[in-house]
Formats: sequence, structure tokens, C-alpha cells
Amino acid sequence: LYYIWPGAELECFHGYGDSAISVGCDSYIDNPVGDIFCFIGDDGKQIVKDCVDSAYAEKYDIPEPEEDGSSCVSQEIDSYNHTICLCGWDNCNIDLETAASDAGQPAFFLP
Repeated sequence: LYYIWPGAELECFHGYGDSAISVGCDSYIDNPVGDIFCFIGDDGKQIVKDCVDSAYAEKYDIPEPEEDGSSCVSQEIDSYNHTICLCGWDNCNIDLETAASDAGQPAFFLP
């Protein structure tokens, strides 16, 4: 499955919190494995936004979302609860609520 039309590039926010900027993921992921997704993670102290590929999802045991969908998990890492979402539409990682929305269909409820 490909989440973007051939020749199109997924746009995601890249950076920290509100200072993150929208970028084309092709310039941030060299030789992606599988599909490309937007990523947002919150450890309670900082929000990180980025572009990731299927290899990242597999490495950190995050289920890949379906086309135009999202997938979110909460994991305890180093005594901190991390909420992580992957999503597959342009700039869906603007915030956790949007990233978890399944393109408008509520799918995940944040604590």
C-alpha cells in the first residue's frame, strides 16, 4: 500500500512543539523502508514531530495505520508515559488530537 499518489510527497510537521515546520518527507528520509507516515510523540515534557517509515514503526512496535488512518500507542519508557501516533495524510501530526482522529473519525482517546 502507498499512502500518497505516485509523484506526490507526504507533508509532515518536523521539529518540536509549536516551532515545528511543515516539510516534504522525501528530503528527510533517505531510502525509506515501506510506507512513510507522519509521527507525533509526547513524553509529558516535550512534543516531537517528524516523518518516519515502516522500519521505524516496526522497531518501536507501533502498528502501521491503514490508508488515510492513524495508529496511536502509549508506552512507558524510562518511567515516563509516551503517547505516540502515526498518521498518513498531509500535516496530520499538527497535534495529538488531529493525529489520532483517523482523518476525522475519532479512534483514540487521550488520557
